[in-house]
Amino acid sequence: MGTKCEFMSDAWLAMVEETANGLLAQAGKPAAAKIDLTFVEIYERAPPEAAAWGEPAWTLRIEQGQALVTRGAAPRPDLALTIGWDDAARAALIVDDRIRKADQTQRMMDGRISIAGNPAGVPASLLGALRGRIAPRTVVTTTDLANASGVPIRRTGWDLAELPQPTDDPGEVVADVRKWGYGILANVLSDEEVGRIRDRLKEQAELEIEHEVAWLGNGGRGGNTWLGGLRGGETAPWQGVRTLVNKGRVFIDLAMHPKILACMRGIFNYMDFYLGSTNGLILRRNAEAMVVHCDQQYVPCTTPIPFAANVMVTLSNFTAENGATRMVPGSHRGPAPLWTLDPKVMDNVNPEPIETVPATCPAGCAIFIDGRLWHSSGASSSDETRYSVTTYYTLPFIRQAELYPVSLHDDVYESLSREERAMFGFKSYGALGRIDARAQGGRGNVDASYPYVPELRRGT
Repeated sequence: MGTKCEFMSDAWLAMVEETANGLLAQAGKPAAAKIDLTFVEIYERAPPEAAAWGEPAWTLRIEQGQALVTRGAAPRPDLALTIGWDDAARAALIVDDRIRKADQTQRMMDGRISIAGNPAGVPASLLGALRGRIAPRTVVTTTDLANASGVPIRRTGWDLAELPQPTDDPGEVVADVRKWGYGILANVLSDEEVGRIRDRLKEQAELEIEHEVAWLGNGGRGGNTWLGGLRGGETAPWQGVRTLVNKGRVFIDLAMHPKILACMRGIFNYMDFYLGSTNGLILRRNAEAMVVHCDQQYVPCTTPIPFAANVMVTLSNFTAENGATRMVPGSHRGPAPLWTLDPKVMDNVNPEPIETVPATCPAGCAIFIDGRLWHSSGASSSDETRYSVTTYYTLPFIRQAELYPVSLHDDVYESLSREERAMFGFKSYGALGRIDARAQGGRGNVDASYPYVPELRRGT
């Protein structure tokens, strides 16, 4: 489209109109004259400077071979493109009140399928322009724009001093999570508590290697992660210890820590939430950075609030050198990052470099991460081993990563208090999460009791 200019400015609208008319001219007068089309583009999570959130931002009207571009809405458009700000991968096209999925969206814009309600068949070149060349992602730099929280979008060159720092104030942590996507609560654990939890994690990790039931890898997860013992007699750079609540009372107490739950309540806007998983993470020298991701990457759409949130309790000092978790501040206001599979290493990679900043802090802190925030475990170039416990919470309509009603060991289940069982998913949520007893006196909900009812037949 030529020289970049400010999105939605008069110059931008004129450039879009010029581009559309140029494409119509390429199609030829007879073909262009048949096109009768009204197209609007709508943005979710748009910066306030750019467009109203969820309202039509601009309209392209083609009539008798001429294109006209204006701000705002048009009545009964033929084609509406609703898209997350700066999100080319998760668009949903709404055509004649029918929603097409993202994969169909791309085929449509490639001109390989027709648009219902398109009177003359819009040239594929024009469709491609609507999806790519005309869209503001290609004509605006978002560096200086702000998203709905007032935080610049994917800005480079962060000043670390303005980003979240360890604080003893839970309210400040929640405010940081809402603004930046993460926050750091200081002094969650005493030195004695850090040592006790770290020792239990280290012992469990060592014995899982000895018994060849360990979760090991190079740090990137993907094809370089395996269950078993060491390969070639060398220490694995990365080790995870899964379902920690089955492996020591200290991990249950950590998941129920009052300071952690207080912050989680604020992050989830005081909605109910459940424990989703508890994992120990150990990084050693040569651990590779993980793909930049978000912890609710599985959610197929953007969400106005987090559906999940993670807290990483530091059992070592977190430094840039030993693989401190790296963040993309403010990215929780947009779509999930893009991945692609690298067949050479059988692992996911980001197709373009993404700048991140390390969340550094002393041992005993808790790093809270909004489930939508782009982040990654860092690479380690240090001889200091990094230990941490990640405890993942979700809203109750999200499936647990670790299905505790099934996977909790019997002795652990019996040891849990009613409050702990509720947090572990034994509390129903509306019509969801009902547990029918598998046997007399078996596991059940804390907020309801359902009898054991086997298959019943007459005469038996």
